[in-house]
Amino acid sequence: MKKQKTFKRITIPVAVILCICIIFGGTYAMGQPYDGLSYQDLLQSSRTDPTKLPGYIPPDKPEDVPTDWQALLGDSDRDPKPHTPNPDLATREGVSYEDVAKAFSAFAFSGGYRDDGFHFLGFGGFGGAVMEDAAESAPMPAPEAPAGDFVVNDTAMGVPEAEKGGDYSGTNVQVEGIDEGDIVKTDGEYIYVLSGDTVKIVDAAGRNTKKISSFQVGKGNKDEKGYQYYEYPSEMYVDGDRLMVVLSVSEYADRSHQRMAVKPVEYSERTEIVVYDISNRAMPRKLTTAGQDGYYLTSRLTGGTLYLLTSYSVRSFDKEDPETYIPYLYRGGEDELVASSDICMVETPRFAGYTVISAIDVNSGNILSNRSVAGGGNTVYMNYENLYLTRTVYDTQISDPVEEGPYIVETYKETSCTEILRFELNDGALYLAAEGKVPGTLLNQFSMDEYDDHFRVVTTVNDYSYTSYTDESHGWVNYEWSDDVTTNALFVLDMDLNKTGSVEGLGEDERVYSVRFTGDIGYFVTFRETDPLFAVDLSDSNAPQVLSALKIPGFSQYLHPFADGRLLGLGMDADEETGWTKTMKLSMFDTSDPADVREKSTLLLDSYWSVALNNHKAILVSAEKDLIAFPTEEEYVIFGYSEEQGFYQRGTFSIQCDDWWYLMSNARGMYIDDYVYICNPNLVAVFDLTDLSPVMQLDI
Repeated sequence: MKKQKTFKRITIPVAVILCICIIFGGTYAMGQPYDGLSYQDLLQSSRTDPTKLPGYIPPDKPEDVPTDWQALLGDSDRDPKPHTPNPDLATREGVSYEDVAKAFSAFAFSGGYRDDGFHFLGFGGFGGAVMEDAAESAPMPAPEAPAGDFVVNDTAMGVPEAEKGGDYSGTNVQVEGIDEGDIVKTDGEYIYVLSGDTVKIVDAAGRNTKKISSFQVGKGNKDEKGYQYYEYPSEMYVDGDRLMVVLSVSEYADRSHQRMAVKPVEYSERTEIVVYDISNRAMPRKLTTAGQDGYYLTSRLTGGTLYLLTSYSVRSFDKEDPETYIPYLYRGGEDELVASSDICMVETPRFAGYTVISAIDVNSGNILSNRSVAGGGNTVYMNYENLYLTRTVYDTQISDPVEEGPYIVETYKETSCTEILRFELNDGALYLAAEGKVPGTLLNQFSMDEYDDHFRVVTTVNDYSYTSYTDESHGWVNYEWSDDVTTNALFVLDMDLNKTGSVEGLGEDERVYSVRFTGDIGYFVTFRETDPLFAVDLSDSNAPQVLSALKIPGFSQYLHPFADGRLLGLGMDADEETGWTKTMKLSMFDTSDPADVREKSTLLLDSYWSVALNNHKAILVSAEKDLIAFPTEEEYVIFGYSEEQGFYQRGTFSIQCDDWWYLMSNARGMYIDDYVYICNPNLVAVFDLTDLSPVMQLDI
């Protein structure tokens, strides 16, 4: 039974106290940011060391305490290194609005929308570039929190308290040091979980793990007659005391019922980066927003700069009105059209739209630079120096018609190529530095890599041809298809994107399923009935050579360097005769001799699917910690690997509820110091890193 507290008489009116309690207590209970608090209020109510707050002023100088939070935004002034423009690209950069209007006039627009038939940018269908990875990681609306069941192979042991902020795993990314957005993040001390439209912050402290705060991101949805407004967070980043949420915003207005409506149907879609100050994790505060037109394509973060890419399609077109065909940028509530000096144009636009690229300072939220590519692209690779944007272009070449008896004969040749733009990254500035092309189509971002001043790319070449025989007198057409062959290739390009070497004609009648580059060696898997894992020597950029081609049943859909001389494969088993897939499969390849790659160990799983097969952010791999962990359709599985034993299961974590599919699809694993944390939108489960014995579970 709690003891009753005795309160001394005070002179402050009770009504004032009640108002203060209602305002502050209610705000904290709802987990909302403290939008109305002054900086001094935050200093007094901070649950952390106030000296860690940005712009902290010692108490003996209260007159210097800023009253406006904008004063706490850091200085985003940059001093880019000198840049020498590429004269060969002079016609690509700084394209005038009139030139854009002329290019887009080639497309027909009707009813306020573009009507240009089927055209292709990757697999985007009508005019849209493929979302590279946002859809894979976007969380669904969160259901009620279920109970989780621990299932481990070892007996629970006592667990010491963690020393936070030391050794931890971040998001699994392609290029070390280049962060990618995800639904779960950690800085080694806290875990940040994006659950629907809410960010939840958890203090990762082993058995003392606890929820610190939660706050809503976005304004939610409105669905009124003739008007719909929709905000949806898809990914986030954490960089020091800044948390950035990628927010998709769409508006639809039907004014057809209004008399003399100029635009009876209006639809707009933009992507915003919402910047929060999280120096006090118990009281995150929204600072500012920056954004641009278009739906979310992908993003990267490095050196305090977030690179945001969106795909913007022109939906109505009036060549006299740039607002109908030029994208907008949004800076702290203000909007402006992209300047013509920041517009680039591909050689031949295939759709009326752009890939919009902005460099955003995460400290201030300012847009440092922008390049909007008319004609667009769909797949991105980025390292510290360069950002590569590619688009897949399909062409049809038709021969001159000839008469053969009663027929008019025409031959069609369908070809594909990948066009590449290289943008130089210069301390927040973006410059178009080179353009090039290679035959074939890409699988994903892992199909590309830059190393030792050369760009390497793996493609599947699926050109084909057919002949039409038209009988005009009877009004019918027959087609004859040629015996064309699908092959695969690896190309090496210099920094001007000119080809220096290649290996072509590999994996006949197969396509690429996974790619990974490790220094001078490139590995890629093709598949039809069996799994050839090709190892290509790239040490001579002018003469790459295939060192080996290991054929085994099934295929690896994701490749990950595991340890020295070891390459991990996650994929599917398959029937050697028919190629029909079976269950999931783990493979450990011995790559100590690239000329003789072997499958050293395999493990067939009981599962048929994992989000990690198509989303590399969902897998946790650490040879040092002996962890290979990812969600399946039924449970979160953790494996280990040893040279003597091969793969072995270390533990599983299962969810018993109606929404297990949703929770497993959005599950992430990480280690922080001595613990493994398995997170989904509704809970955090903590395990001892040594033996994976359960420590605690927290509903969030």
